[in-house]
Amino acid sequence: MPYCTTEDLKKLTDERTLLRWCDDSGAAAGLEDVAVASIIVEAVEQADSEIDVYLAGRYKTPLEPVPRMVTALSARITVYYLSMRRSTEKVPEKWENLYKRAVEMLSQISKGVVRVGAVELEARETEQESGSMVVAARPQIFTGSFLDRM
Repeated sequence: MPYCTTEDLKKLTDERTLLRWCDDSGAAAGLEDVAVASIIVEAVEQADSEIDVYLAGRYKTPLEPVPRMVTALSARITVYYLSMRRSTEKVPEKWENLYKRAVEMLSQISKGVVRVGAVELEARETEQESGSMVVAARPQIFTGSFLDRM
């Protein structure tokens, strides 16, 4: 289940701008066009994957149900990705700032400073000792006592 919809994107920018970012052929009648819709879906999936990377250490992902805060963050990140499609040099500062603030919020959520109301992982699933390292190795064939006998 995607974290945001086209309607959520329209809260951040108008439909004409979204269409300009997504219509590669220049002939799409609207956001419902199959090619345009697939570009939007791809951008939402990319944004949601980024969100899951931040939240996976604290929450069970994908989030179900999707908290409103995550929907807003997904929409912001998606709009940023879509705006990058048509930027010839640099993404407009408005979208760049929106993206940076969304990433800052995700960082705060991942640290536990901000909670989104989703199902958190159990303590044993997130517990790690600081500075520890886990090593997997095959069983030792030639032990010290075996080598001493030689």
